[in-house]
Amino acid sequence: MAKTAPHLTQLLDDLATRFPERPAANLDQHLLSYAKLLEQSKRVAMGLAELGFGPGDRLGFWMPNRLEYLVTFFACARLGVVCVSINTKSGPAEIGDTLHRSEARGLLLASRTGEPSVTETLAAIDPPLLSRVRHIIDTGNGLTQSPLEEATLTPFSTLEQTAPMAACSGTDDMPMATFTTSGTTSAPKLVLQSQGSLATHAVDVANNLGLT
Repeated sequence: MAKTAPHLTQLLDDLATRFPERPAANLDQHLLSYAKLLEQSKRVAMGLAELGFGPGDRLGFWMPNRLEYLVTFFACARLGVVCVSINTKSGPAEIGDTLHRSEARGLLLASRTGEPSVTETLAAIDPPLLSRVRHIIDTGNGLTQSPLEEATLTPFSTLEQTAPMAACSGTDDMPMATFTTSGTTSAPKLVLQSQGSLATHAVDVANNLGLT
């Protein structure tokens, strides 16, 4: 692993080159190698680009820990798209507020067949708060139509079937991830981290754990 990582895409490129078959993630007994993570993230990046996402756009992540989360995160890093993390325990008001204030153009979620909670939750959000959301990306394949009238529905599998994107728009100083703090005197605040800060932190943690 490189001692320094200017941005996340370079970090993943380096790991996939040096340790292609080493597991990058192991979730629910599903292994994802560095080489596979790189390939899938390139495909999803192209899929997002074909939906119109580009540098500076925001994509909400409203889903539990899944491999699709990690793949899309690195896809966004390649594109320069900012990931907006939304707590899965948040209610309609907080979800709507986060999407509105972050100006998210899309929402990545994981529906389950026969479970109406996703549609019901989004239906309970004040419509003006969702006015900028134009794309719903479903990793769970439980939706048959978009839960938002003004947004299109795209199965995650559609993004995975596109051609890999070779180009990279990410830079070390580019905004990468936004998450909310717990509000005490007002609404939760949005905290923004750059690609460089996330990559450097990842390398520092790996070095301290002796993984390099």
